[in-house]
Amino acid sequence: MHVCIVERDEQLHEMVALTARAAGHKTASAYNSTAAIHLLGAARFDLLLIGLSSSLIGGYSGIPMIRKLYPDLAIVVMADTSNLMQASETTSQHTTLGADEVLAHPITPAALLSMLERKANGSLKAH
Repeated sequence: MHVCIVERDEQLHEMVALTARAAGHKTASAYNSTAAIHLLGAARFDLLLIGLSSSLIGGYSGIPMIRKLYPDLAIVVMADTSNLMQASETTSQHTTLGADEVLAHPITPAALLSMLERKANGSLKAH
């Protein structure tokens, strides 16, 4: 699977990339959504993993723009959700905007691998 990773936090970005590559996936990196749009136009990707702090397009507006440009691309938002209420609200907000799933912080290799497996076996699809 080809994964585009968009995350400004270098440590998180590196952990996500190393974990995905260790599981046999090809990765490409961007550090903001503007750069991601250029990457997405240059190659075919199966999955976009995007951190909320990574947008230079105007916060949440990056997700609908990417969804409109790439309707078949699975989009997973990496979001800081510090409590259950916030997690529910964040997931609802992001799926309304076009994300297929929210991967809540702290993101662990196990949670990342589980999401990658769901995508690989077809249970995580673009909506």
